[in-house]
Amino acid sequence: MIDAAFINESTSLSSGELLEIATVCAKQQREHVAPAWGWPTPTIEFLPSPRFVLPGMRIVKARDLSDVAGAGAYHDKDERGVPVSYVFVGTLTQAGEAPSVGFSHEVSEMAGNPNTALWVPGPDGYDVARELVDAVEGDSYPIDGILVSNFLLPNFFIVGAPPPYDHMGLVKQPFETRPRGYQIRRDRKTGEVDQVFGELRERWRIDAKSRPGTRAYQLVKTSA
Repeated sequence: MIDAAFINESTSLSSGELLEIATVCAKQQREHVAPAWGWPTPTIEFLPSPRFVLPGMRIVKARDLSDVAGAGAYHDKDERGVPVSYVFVGTLTQAGEAPSVGFSHEVSEMAGNPNTALWVPGPDGYDVARELVDAVEGDSYPIDGILVSNFLLPNFFIVGAPPPYDHMGLVKQPFETRPRGYQIRRDRKTGEVDQVFGELRERWRIDAKSRPGTRAYQLVKTSA
């Protein structure tokens, strides 16, 4: 059974290039993410057509330009409730970013919080969305010459836990936001949801997270 199917709906990326990215994302999940979290290894494959997608498969679609201004990628659920991610190759390329990092980001977060419903107790009276990449967005490393996203480890989401907190060893304490990252949090008393941003996060990224269609917007909206 294929857990995540990569589908190419982009003219900016060849099927061969997407196959390479899918292969590297599968390797990252198999060798890094799944062992770190104690999860079964997911099967990730490139499919040549949407007609090969079977019920229950998570879907990762490559598209050209974003339908949400400023968003290079986001994940949602389709009408059947199946997690689906969209990675906008042209939008990411225009922003000077490697599309492979966007695919890696989305696959990891679909694995860690597929239904956008998981919160963990954080510091200062807040719960924090259990997103595996958001806090370290902007940090990446190569696998077989292709860049993939850094990701968080379980102890990141535990107040007072010892390191390591992320795969690259860049985070110094639980719930820290890296310079280009962000986090979604919920006040435990009021239920109000907001976002915190790293000091180097680009303005277009901050604006994008407030627009309908993004995961951050959905979490804020559904928690209001």
